[in-house]
Amino acid sequence: MVFCTKCGKQLAADDYYCPRCGIRTEAGKAAGVRVPTEEIRDAFAAAGKEMEKAFSQIAKEFDQAVTKVREGKVRIDCAKCGEKGIADADYCPKCGSKL
Repeated sequence: MVFCTKCGKQLAADDYYCPRCGIRTEAGKAAGVRVPTEEIRDAFAAAGKEMEKAFSQIAKEFDQAVTKVREGKVRIDCAKCGEKGIADADYCPKCGSKL
């Protein structure tokens, strides 16, 4: 006879989970059956790693953009008249619009 280690309910020898309390049984552990919360934890861990990579890439690109701005290498186009390649200006030299 097999009993649940948590609640004591009698189990079938091949039960992977206790039908009363839901704990994974020794048979479930031996069969490698995962607990649903483990799958959720693993999914969150994988998502966290992907987010860390993404934020790292964003930080790198942001640092590069800041460096370009500081070095005066950024040129923009006027949204109103389309004047191209304006550098180091707050207003468009062609139409006077705020950049």
